[in-house]
Amino acid sequence: MKFRIATGCLLIVVGTCTLASAQNPFVGTWKLNQAKSHLTGDTVTYSTSADGAMKETTAFGSYTFKTDGQPYATPFDSTVTWKQTGPSTWGTEDRHQDILLSTDIIQVSEDGKTMTVISSGTNPDGTDFHDTEVYTRTAGTSGLMGTWRSEKIKSSTSPAIEFAANGPDGIAWILPEIKAKLDLTFDGKDVAPVGPTVPAGLTIAATKNSPRSFSFVEKMNGKPLAKGSMSVAHDGKTLTDTSSAMNEKNQRTAVYDKE
Repeated sequence: MKFRIATGCLLIVVGTCTLASAQNPFVGTWKLNQAKSHLTGDTVTYSTSADGAMKETTAFGSYTFKTDGQPYATPFDSTVTWKQTGPSTWGTEDRHQDILLSTDIIQVSEDGKTMTVISSGTNPDGTDFHDTEVYTRTAGTSGLMGTWRSEKIKSSTSPAIEFAANGPDGIAWILPEIKAKLDLTFDGKDVAPVGPTVPAGLTIAATKNSPRSFSFVEKMNGKPLAKGSMSVAHDGKTLTDTSSAMNEKNQRTAVYDKE
């Protein structure tokens, strides 16, 4: 299953001075352009352990579980329940404390070559989402066990991110859908985002590359989890977020249009 971990975070639009906003190319609202983005290529591996449990492993971490409907802890301050609902289908629920993050339906095709994950739920801001991700098998022969690579993803919504000025050079990084925020000053220090579904232990550190670009490192309990960069085009019309798990070749590129 796919964890909904926010990279960065947000919600505030505090009053900021006009001069600071004018000098900060990030300030404003940006909406994801799915057609221009490349959000696939991640891999997930399912295997069995000595005690008969199952294990899910991605570039971001791993956890073990059984398909008994009981909650199992993940490395991301959430719990997941699994149930096998058919010969090649499973249902999962991912929760952060008492908040249901997503409900997933996982189905392996009859020929065993593809896996489809349908995720649905309600964001903290009250909006619903319905995402479908299709994987192809790269290892294993049948069933869920093996390695799968993401090839196609479609979301019912195109999320927006917002940036507000935070002092003369910093930014407040805002994700309205999950009501989370992160105040950055580009000093390279770890900062914890806040929000109702933000995992405890998640931090972001950022450094400025240029007036229109910055790099960031995302950590979980002090361990580097992902890295990336954000850059605004010279015409100010698009924002590109490029990120990947630490030590992983596959890069996800999200392109946002200025609203």
